[in-house]
Amino acid sequence: MKTIKKFIPLILTVMALVSCQTTSTSSQTSSSFTTSTTTSESATSMEDFNIVTSDNGLSASDKSFTFANTKEGDLNPPEATIRLMTDNSWDFCSALLDRETKITIQDESVLPSDSVSLGIVKNTDIFGSSSNNDIYAIDVNIDRNKVNPGQSRLKIQVHPSNGSSSISRNTIICVDVIIKQFGTIEVDTYNLNLNLDLTNLDSIIDSNFSNIDFINFYLVDDAPIEEIYGYSADSQVGVPIEINDTYSQIKMENVKFAVDHIYSAYVFVQGETTTDRIWIAIEPKEVNSAYSFIVNSERGISLVEIYQDNLTIDCQLSEY
Repeated sequence: MKTIKKFIPLILTVMALVSCQTTSTSSQTSSSFTTSTTTSESATSMEDFNIVTSDNGLSASDKSFTFANTKEGDLNPPEATIRLMTDNSWDFCSALLDRETKITIQDESVLPSDSVSLGIVKNTDIFGSSSNNDIYAIDVNIDRNKVNPGQSRLKIQVHPSNGSSSISRNTIICVDVIIKQFGTIEVDTYNLNLNLDLTNLDSIIDSNFSNIDFINFYLVDDAPIEEIYGYSADSQVGVPIEINDTYSQIKMENVKFAVDHIYSAYVFVQGETTTDRIWIAIEPKEVNSAYSFIVNSERGISLVEIYQDNLTIDCQLSEY
């Protein structure tokens, strides 16, 4: 009997250790989680940073991704994200093993350890509450405020903790990340000048406002800001219009218009309160195959696309 009593604590200890080793992120409900990041020089020097864009049903859309750092004075830049998509083999997988989830950075001077994190994107995030909690994708989020110009490879390791047994293994994606100084990501551009006739602006203002704060003429790239942030093209150009009793003409000159992009063009009038404002669409004075204007007077904007370099377009206010 004494021998049996001696073994009871040992058995309980072994059972406790086994229990500790089975923990995972299966209870994880948040769309993001903390990951370990390998940053020491000795650790990264031993790492294999061969490019891997697809593994175990998880894939990146490209082998290299280019982002800009933060524009000076921009406190809330759009987050830079690399989305890793799952395929059907990840059906019924809703969590990752914490202990096997890590990011390894080849060059921390470009991507500091605290600049990169992972986030789980569930089907419910994409398709709504009527969907399930399966993992739709894994986002690699990069904080533009913390990165520096240069190039570094990024290795992401995850391990599905549930779902099919066939995917229950370490899964590795490794990609290049290039960080550019803001405004230096080269894209093709056309040079554009716009001359805007402001006839009837005074009557539009008189009909809608007693007092106004400011008036601006805007040309804004319609592409998602996170996709064009830091490009060499102009993503938003504004020309202030001086408040007068009568209005004649203003010019917008030397716009670097991104080739194959569509821009919104409009005059914006701000009243004394934030709810007191109007948008006025613009239209060309002449039809020309060198450009296209789609006018939406109800919304107060025009969608503009140009097809030639060094254009000057004479415009006017659309019917308001």
